[in-house]
Amino acid sequence: MTKAHAGSQSAYRTLLGEFEIWLDGYLSAEPSDHQRVELIDEILHTVHRKRSSCDSSRPVLLWLLAIAEHRIAHPISALRTN
Repeated sequence: MTKAHAGSQSAYRTLLGEFEIWLDGYLSAEPSDHQRVELIDEILHTVHRKRSSCDSSRPVLLWLLAIAEHRIAHPISALRTN
């Protein structure tokens, strides 16, 4: 994340790829592949919007987990369908 904050697009793409892999495993209990993929997309979108709030002196995985847990509790897709 430090390199991404410094402007490295390749580091940012790599980081998002690693996040996607981790989230896929973390969300493996989702009822369907479609729901899991949609939730991962929502989480990664939130990561992109909130990337400046990540404190590089703290574990990035804890930051990602907080975003993921918030998205699980308040999914964007549920708001779109209502």
